[in-house]
Amino acid sequence: MNPAPRILPSDSSTYQDTVENKSGWHQTRSETTVEHAGTAGIAISIEETGSTMPPKELLAGADASRSLSRSVNGRQTVVNRPLAFPLNIGKSWIVEYSEDHPNR
Repeated sequence: MNPAPRILPSDSSTYQDTVENKSGWHQTRSETTVEHAGTAGIAISIEETGSTMPPKELLAGADASRSLSRSVNGRQTVVNRPLAFPLNIGKSWIVEYSEDHPNR
């Protein structure tokens, strides 16, 4: 397995998020851009395509990991994993989960 590549400022990726609930489903597409990269972590901005809202900013691990997990129906579940290393051109992956009683 190849190691994760070095992440540099201005690196970017696009991802699609689909949310389904009882009333239907909706999809968003977001652009993630590296603002600052260091040995301890990186600062990224996330901008939803077509949105007039300013980008969200957050800190992530040095490998861009922000694999957020939360308790879903009593079990720790990864609910946000924008990168799965090693990356290859055309590679895709799906993170799926469902909650019986989700919080807002």
